[in-house]
Amino acid sequence: MFSKQSHTRKIRVILGVIILATLPFYCLGLIMLQSQNMANRTRTATPTETRAAAASNTPRPTWTGVITATASITPSPTITWTPSVTPTAFRTPTRTITLTATITLTPTETLVPPTDTPEPPTATDTPSPTPDGSSANP
Repeated sequence: MFSKQSHTRKIRVILGVIILATLPFYCLGLIMLQSQNMANRTRTATPTETRAAAASNTPRPTWTGVITATASITPSPTITWTPSVTPTAFRTPTRTITLTATITLTPTETLVPPTDTPEPPTATDTPSPTPDGSSANP
């Protein structure tokens, strides 16, 4: 129906269309990966110090502080998987003998009763006379 060349060309065109139709999705995926990488970058804080000098005669407040240290233990659950060998009871399938009914023909001897059918006559050689009066059988 179709020649081999037209069939091959048809397949090439279909595959080309599929490739061109999926290219925008590949580009979109790459753009999304890049934007995700830029959002997850860690930013380093740069400490800045601003000093201002002012002269005043205002009395400064004095601080008397007591530092109290309180130790607390906060447990954090950690799941650790320890591989172990667990024996399982596995039984191999056993073969079961299944009886199947089969028909076996056994030859038997059957006596046929005699019938009243007459036997056909047997052919006999009868000498035929020849035109000269003698018999043709040697």
